[in-house]
Amino acid sequence: MNRTHALIGFALILASGLACAQNSSSAGIFLRAGLPPASAARLTRWGARAHLAKATYQTWARIFRAVKREGVPPALLASRAFEGLLKGVPQARLTAALRVTAHNLLWGARLVRQNAPRASLATPQAQAALNALIIARRTLTASGIKTIAGHGPLPLSRLTALVTMAADARDAGVGADQVMNVLRHARHLRTAVLAHENTRFVEAASRRARAAVWEDLTHLAGIHPSVPGISRPPVGIHQDFGAVMGPGAIGAPGPMGAGGAMGSAPMGAGPGIGGGGMGGPGM
Repeated sequence: MNRTHALIGFALILASGLACAQNSSSAGIFLRAGLPPASAARLTRWGARAHLAKATYQTWARIFRAVKREGVPPALLASRAFEGLLKGVPQARLTAALRVTAHNLLWGARLVRQNAPRASLATPQAQAALNALIIARRTLTASGIKTIAGHGPLPLSRLTALVTMAADARDAGVGADQVMNVLRHARHLRTAVLAHENTRFVEAASRRARAAVWEDLTHLAGIHPSVPGISRPPVGIHQDFGAVMGPGAIGAPGPMGAGGAMGSAPMGAGPGIGGGGMGGPGM
């Protein structure tokens, strides 16, 4: 009996040792890919709970190394992987989503560098701009966002404010063409003004109130009917918001296509994590 207990105890110790060795090996893969020790340990721990295959660890490490080579902190991507593990996303779907997120991070990093060539992507200001760009990418195409933010250097705080307002306006039903036209002309406004107008817009209690805020922003941006190719939305306090937004608004038919998006569908369609989170085709 004692011998049996001893054998069982030895087997448990051996299994525990093997698990620790495997976890240590997986953490090493992530450390060599550029993850900070805390992120590597956290991702390894939850990966073990999800029974990730060794091949999955290696694939993720290659994705982490790819973003690191472009100066993007791999920890930004690791946080998305951890989010997926917490939600129980299947390995194949999570790997596909990580590839899309990596693609979006690299795209956003290039746009951040166009506006702040010397900025480190590890700074909070750069990461705030990067996150805002990725969120805006869910409802605007890359070319649409570049129309707003890609014409000459902008302070990162103003870049963040512009693309945040673009995303919020699209979510509220403003057509993509109007978002781009107005915010392209609002680039000269101070960050504090943009942030204030966006807070008013988000907190507006009705569609009519949001339309009034958008009219204010249109005036602040200096847009008038005489500007070629631009016509100020005929917003009035007694008008319906849907009528104000006109063709191209979400849910309304128009030349801009379904949902008002310009060109091809924005990234975010396809396999993903959560509502509107990581998703889309692979890199």
